[in-house]
Amino acid sequence: MSRFSRLSRPVYFLLCCVLASSAFAVGEGRLDGTVLDSSAKPVAGATIILTRQATQYRQEKRSDAEGRFRVLILDARVKYHIHIEKEHFLPFDDTVAPLMGDTLRVEFTLKPDTSAP
Repeated sequence: MSRFSRLSRPVYFLLCCVLASSAFAVGEGRLDGTVLDSSAKPVAGATIILTRQATQYRQEKRSDAEGRFRVLILDARVKYHIHIEKEHFLPFDDTVAPLMGDTLRVEFTLKPDTSAP
């Protein structure tokens, strides 16, 4: 076996890995969200569920102390349904369209549930 072929195998392997990973990342996007109450204060601990019904894709997150959350979206070429819920607030439902290769930044405002005791 020549010295060239022994050295080139790892290089070819590395090149294949890089090309494969870049092919999968083509449609990737991110959603950076902030959950607020009606007085624009952060809502900590809200449950955020992102779904895509066509593929049964589902990702669940919780907002942090500042009401923020981040979702990595592997296929940003399509729209997703977002559902946000937190005790003492009405559930929030909407559609989001992430940006391919970029980050979509959105604020979501939850309304108080006045029917709760």
